[in-house]
Amino acid sequence: MRNKSMNSVIMTLATGIVMLSGAFTATAAASSASSVPLMYGSLGGGSPAWSNGAIKPKAVYFGVGGDRNITDVQWSHWNARTASGQGELHQRICWGSCFKYRITTVGVALWRVGIHRGVRYFTRMTLWQSRPIYKVVYSYSTYGSGTVPFWH
Repeated sequence: MRNKSMNSVIMTLATGIVMLSGAFTATAAASSASSVPLMYGSLGGGSPAWSNGAIKPKAVYFGVGGDRNITDVQWSHWNARTASGQGELHQRICWGSCFKYRITTVGVALWRVGIHRGVRYFTRMTLWQSRPIYKVVYSYSTYGSGTVPFWH
């Protein structure tokens, strides 16, 4: 009788240990996932600046003028410090009542991590292409006396 009772206690303890280790593993995975920075500014149409942060968004929008955006972004790398991929840059080439765009494939790199209300996010973005040679760095921040951040 004692043997069965002892075996039952041991099995109960072993089951508890296995369950706890699974909980710790799940917690560690969730913790590490939250350390990956988000990208803000990936939704157009006046999306609030600090909402709708995304990991590996498919598009990036600049300001509110509609003069450029990046679509069809394919991310090849995304970790706690940097992200990179490529996408289609749509850049407006005429003004007034004209809405013509030039579309080119560009490399996209995200870097320099900031923290806003405890959430990590990328604050810098570099776009580049080899022909014609093109490289520009953008910042996700406010501009002038403004209070709403955007890519500029």
